[in-house]
Amino acid sequence: MRKSLFTRFRVPVLFALFVLLLPALTFAQAKLTVVHGISGSPLGLPADLPVDIWVNGAPFLTGVVFTNTAGPVTLDAGDYAIEIFLAGADPQTENPVMTLDATLTDGADVTVVAHLTPGPGIALTPFVNNATPQITDAVSPRISERDVRLTVRHAADFPRVAINRLVNAFEPTLMNGEALSVDLSPGEYSFWLSRAGGVRPTSFAPITVALAGGTAYQVYAIGSPTDGSFQLLILTDTFN
Repeated sequence: MRKSLFTRFRVPVLFALFVLLLPALTFAQAKLTVVHGISGSPLGLPADLPVDIWVNGAPFLTGVVFTNTAGPVTLDAGDYAIEIFLAGADPQTENPVMTLDATLTDGADVTVVAHLTPGPGIALTPFVNNATPQITDAVSPRISERDVRLTVRHAADFPRVAINRLVNAFEPTLMNGEALSVDLSPGEYSFWLSRAGGVRPTSFAPITVALAGGTAYQVYAIGSPTDGSFQLLILTDTFN
């Protein structure tokens, strides 16, 4: 009986293909950062509001308090169920206060922010990070002198805000849960937030930041003006 070449070599060939694919399957990874941006006072809870974070049914971070950040943590790409419990709660008998189902693709870089919404309410919002500037040198792959990315993310207890003096010629506005990224040259910048359409000067103090080249900055507006917890939290990352 004649055996085909495919039959004779099928197993070795399939094994070779599996070996070639294995690195891609094994090393598909993503980065996750967590920001606790909820002051408990406007909700009638302790100001630091300690919480436990569970991922896919297992404890991930415990005792996280207002303004704490964690990460970036490298995770395998895939589907994740994120649950936020008040610290010390029993997940077997108590419901989470917030949940988020997220799919992290290979190479993804995501920051998940627990934050206040106007009212106040609470939300768990994912933001996709991009630490690569959009402006590059016209004749080479080098990053040009404009190699700073500044991202402002609105995650505080008030509605639409204007970003003043950061971008020339116009004042962009953000709703709660929205973000804006601009590419800048290294240097010192001052800007402030105000309620869109509100009276100038704003009640939210200006911030001055010295921006270094080759760096991405994420500025998070968190907290609430009702209890004085409003603040701008700054995280940094280097360009990819």
